[in-house]
Amino acid sequence: MVSLMGANFSKPLIANQVTHLICYKFEGDKYELAKKLKKIKLVNHWWLEDWAWELPPEADYDKSGHELEMMDAQAKYSEDEAEDVAKR
Repeated sequence: MVSLMGANFSKPLIANQVTHLICYKFEGDKYELAKKLKKIKLVNHWWLEDWAWELPPEADYDKSGHELEMMDAQAKYSEDEAEDVAKR
């Protein structure tokens, strides 16, 4: 997918060649290194999928996919809990 969009995939994190680190979870050695370097943009996997249409701003993708799933699950739980209270 990356190469079809004109970009290159690099398994090792080579600081002077990598512009973005795409993560599902913002954790691990590569994430920590990229965070320290500050010139590599950290984005979640949705950024790559949305990039198929146009290059979106990285700031819109600053939460990991894992964090977003946890937030969605918490929101769903809160909605279900509110419905239960309303039924009483």
